[in-house]
Amino acid sequence: MRIPAAGRLWLPPERYMEPVTVDLVPQENVHQRAELVDLAYASSVNRLTEQRARLEGIRTRAAALLTVASLVVTFATDAGLFGTKGGGPGLDLGYLVALMLIFLLVGICAVCVLQPTPPSWQHGPPAVALLDDFPAHLSDTAVKAAAAEFMTEAADTYNATHLDFCSWWYRRGSLLLGVELLVLVAGSAF
Repeated sequence: MRIPAAGRLWLPPERYMEPVTVDLVPQENVHQRAELVDLAYASSVNRLTEQRARLEGIRTRAAALLTVASLVVTFATDAGLFGTKGGGPGLDLGYLVALMLIFLLVGICAVCVLQPTPPSWQHGPPAVALLDDFPAHLSDTAVKAAAAEFMTEAADTYNATHLDFCSWWYRRGSLLLGVELLVLVAGSAF
């Protein structure tokens, strides 16, 4: 099965070069097979939808992470810890540099999560591929089965890889936010 999009092939060549085969199923099993394919198709669609929701949740939390990190710096500035308001002695230079570096690193983590999804992210099989790549004599069940297989493979490979990437960066940003708070508390205590 060949699934093109913007001039790229979505499956590796060894996959789209495979011929499409149609199994002859006894008549009494046709309805049962169609129900199973419908169930597999719905399950694949739900999985891609859940992955999209998970990605949006991670992105929302990453944006909040950056907001909280900037609020910590704003609080420190308003409290006179940077020595800009003359309210106190301010933090030592080492703590100030550490706070700014940590804030920068939290920002990098958030930006890595908030990037647009890469072209490899799959929302579902392209409609053009479903219409063009399958012979007209194939049943709807065969096309749905191929689409369900494509969506399952996309969820297991492309989307899972990007979700792992975003989760990794989000976890590092969360850890750095905790470190930022510890540096602020340690710097203001001494």
